Amino acid sequence: MLLPKSWAVFFCLGTIPLGGDMKYIYTEIKAKNNDIIRGVLNTPDSFDTNKKYKSLIFYHGLMDDRNGINYMSIQQAKYLTAAGYLVFRFDFRGCGESEGSFFDLTFTRQIEDSFIIYDWVKENNFVDCENIYIRAHSMGGAVAIKTAADKNPKGLILYAPGSNYSIQNSNLIRTLDEKIKSQAAAEKDLGGLKISAKIAEDSKKYDFLEIAKTYKGKVLIVRGDKDPVIDRKSIENLSKSFKNANYQEIKNLGHNFTNYEKRLEIFELTNRFMEEE
Repeated sequence: MLLPKSWAVFFCLGTIPLGGDMKYIYTEIKAKNNDIIRGVLNTPDSFDTNKKYKSLIFYHGLMDDRNGINYMSIQQAKYLTAAGYLVFRFDFRGCGESEGSFFDLTFTRQIEDSFIIYDWVKENNFVDCENIYIRAHSMGGAVAIKTAADKNPKGLILYAPGSNYSIQNSNLIRTLDEKIKSQAAAEKDLGGLKISAKIAEDSKKYDFLEIAKTYKGKVLIVRGDKDPVIDRKSIENLSKSFKNANYQEIKNLGHNFTNYEKRLEIFELTNRFMEEE
């Protein structure tokens, strides 16, 4: 299969500490409202469109993009492509380089984006459709749970996943819901980015713990024991909801995995998980 004409190919230069040379193939997908979702496919240097590859799709968190916090997603893509995988990284609408407004972000919109991305990945002849994995972080984990339940990937990899966005459990949702009830400005400033309160109403549509019960594939969940955002209890509840989950807790690590050696440990955990039958 020839690569779509809209793709531009760029090559990483220099030595990559986490693996060999990695190719960057940039692409654009149209959402239903014609907003452009922008992303990149990372491949091994030996990439051959006539072969089929095990593939991962990365879904990022709320205030993040396809590169990851402190470039974690790029680091992991180098690690994975060195092992022979393809990695697809996209910005959800309103995030990174994709079109759309961050202000209007909702779970429903991100889930819609995730479905579009997943279906598009499967259309590529060089993707082994029986070996697609979803890897997600934080709020992207909730999006990934719903996507896995509907699309049935080979496996699901969740890093510090959000799964309980009830008013009682989520500070963000609770704050926005209170603003709606008080008729205050129905928005919240998240470190320089404003988000609408409609995400609070939208969150009521989804019970991610119940949705998790419908996914039959294998699941790896990783959380740092110093995570101030996602507590251990919520992860334990999520693990119980899945039929086949492996929960790994990493010592002395926070929500965003901002430790180089710990990241390498997580990357290796992830690779082993995908190689297990």
